[in-house]
Amino acid sequence: MNINEAIKNAPEGAIIADVRTPDEYALGHVPGSVNWPLERLTVQDIPDGAPILTYCHSGSRSARAAAWMRGQGYEAENVGGIVDWTGELER
Repeated sequence: MNINEAIKNAPEGAIIADVRTPDEYALGHVPGSVNWPLERLTVQDIPDGAPILTYCHSGSRSARAAAWMRGQGYEAENVGGIVDWTGELER
């Protein structure tokens, strides 16, 4: 499943987490997403209970973030990179 399908079919209440840097996020991000930079991500950033969809530029950082979150007991899925996003960007 690519980023477009994953976000379109996201479960109700899912968090869409952009794990790029704040500067990258400011250039344009998926509407409604939150910015949780991978290099600063801690369990304090993550609310309990909601499924999490992670993305970054190409999918590499978001794969690491999702794997780390799953290791911490969260329901997280990597949906890839914003380079494949076909929707509008929020700035």
